[in-house]
Amino acid sequence: MNKKICKICEENESKYKCPTCLTPYCSLVCYKKHKEVPCKKQETTPVKIELEKKEEKKEEEDDEEYLTKVPEEKLKQLGQSKEIRDLLQYEQLQKLLKEIDASSKPEQLYDQAFQNMSLFKEFVDKSLAIIDDDEENKNNNN
Repeated sequence: MNKKICKICEENESKYKCPTCLTPYCSLVCYKKHKEVPCKKQETTPVKIELEKKEEKKEEEDDEEYLTKVPEEKLKQLGQSKEIRDLLQYEQLQKLLKEIDASSKPEQLYDQAFQNMSLFKEFVDKSLAIIDDDEENKNNNN
């Protein structure tokens, strides 16, 4: 077990920390001695928070890439699908897909289009049916 020693007397085990600078101390006597000289808030916390944020962002990006990466074979099947090619003949759908692709908030546009445009919903449903086809077949065969 890692016991911290009081930074004031450097003899006893610390039981407390200064609320301002987080210096460990063991007693009221040491606390009063510590407070004789004004202390400042520790600056290490923001660095730790930044590192944690970077790690979280990296994990989110990894998760997002895993969830959104479609195998090359499935992309070819999408391109060869007559149903998908027929739907892509509609200029309204072409324009919407370009808007979503160029948007800084694609999820929001996607949600709106999915709720309000039956052509887009049909396109998504047919695309997902092609992408998910192998997964469903594997699950049904087990």
